Amino acid sequence: MSKNQHKEKSSFWKKLGLGKNKSSVTSLKSEMQKQQDLKAAAAVDMSYGPVTTPTADLLVHNEQLQAQEESAAADAAATTKGIEQKDMTTTMIATEQPNVTPKHYEESDDNNPEQDEEDDTNKSISSFVVLDKTSSNEELLTAISTLKQELEKEKATVLALQKQKEAVTKDLDYFELTVDELFTEKTDLLQQLEDEKIKSQHHLDDLNLLLEKMKSTADNARDQSFAVDQTKSEFEAYQAQAEQEKRALLSEIDEKDNAIRELKFKLSKSQEQSETLKETIDQLVKAHALELSRTTAQLQQQQQQQQQQQQQQDKENQNNSWSLHTPNGSPRIQPDSQQEEPHVYDNQSVYGSTPQSMSRMDSSDRYRTPKESIEYIDDVDLDDQLMRLTKEKEKLQSHYSKIPLTGGGPQSRRRKEELEAMLDHVDSQLSKVKQKIRRS
Repeated sequence: MSKNQHKEKSSFWKKLGLGKNKSSVTSLKSEMQKQQDLKAAAAVDMSYGPVTTPTADLLVHNEQLQAQEESAAADAAATTKGIEQKDMTTTMIATEQPNVTPKHYEESDDNNPEQDEEDDTNKSISSFVVLDKTSSNEELLTAISTLKQELEKEKATVLALQKQKEAVTKDLDYFELTVDELFTEKTDLLQQLEDEKIKSQHHLDDLNLLLEKMKSTADNARDQSFAVDQTKSEFEAYQAQAEQEKRALLSEIDEKDNAIRELKFKLSKSQEQSETLKETIDQLVKAHALELSRTTAQLQQQQQQQQQQQQQQDKENQNNSWSLHTPNGSPRIQPDSQQEEPHVYDNQSVYGSTPQSMSRMDSSDRYRTPKESIEYIDDVDLDDQLMRLTKEKEKLQSHYSKIPLTGGGPQSRRRKEELEAMLDHVDSQLSKVKQKIRRS
């Protein structure tokens, strides 16, 4: 950093035309002061040099000299005004263009100070005018006037140079300040550049880390998307299978609904048949009750007749026993009872079309209901019992089917219930008989 700054500073002063030995403002000021002193000394020597002229001639020409001096002063004032105007323009140009330096400064920077002193002495020597004693007053006056003019010109140049010097010093101060500001700005910019480089490096590292994270997340996303696609395909397969099962179940439900409708229709029909069967059973019960009352009356008459006949036979047997002297020779009444049983069955055959056709007489000659008759069936032949029960079931079913399903009133319902109870009882007896047949 220091080498670069030194190089930039030296190149800047070179552009200003100050040279290698004029790297500071103080050295430049001292050099300019020396040149001004030399020029002032030369001008003093030129104006106050010894001139060998007679006094008489000087007195004669005093008035002319004063007039010439006044004219020369006027000319010098005019020239000084022009020079000042030129100096003002040059200073303005110098301030507007601070990088431009006068030519004589560059030449003075390039040449040695000794050579500059020699040039100044030569100029001062060349400005002197050597006058002989033989020279006339006119020549003397002309020489004086020319010398005065040259003096005024030198004064004007000195003033212009002083003003240029002040402008240059101001420019140098301004340049120094601007250089310092530019140097500080440069250092700030370099520092900012370094900071920006560091920040950009940090940002680059962060971006690299972020890129790595994004790559890892992208890989994870690919894996997860593959798993999601796989699960989606499995879900679609399960969904299709579920749809098929749903369709199959819906078809089964439809079939079951149809079956339920058919069963309901059959149930309604069976209910109607059960109603009709109940009505028929009620009618049959009533008819059977009438028939039972008739048969009981006939049986009572027959029993009375049998009792009378038995009494007569007992009397005859007693008479015979007394005559035969046989204590155990009393006649038996089994033939009478055997003769009476066909009458009972004949009465039952009369009402064989009814469901209660299986009633019979027990040992005490009492008439039993169909349910009791089914319970006391003799186990003579299981096949006969099975045939009888099946026939009775068929008859009950035929009567049950004749009962109307709707209407009929409470009697038909009662008859239907009785027929159902009888059918249940017959079914239980049939199952018992079948079990006995299987066991045997």
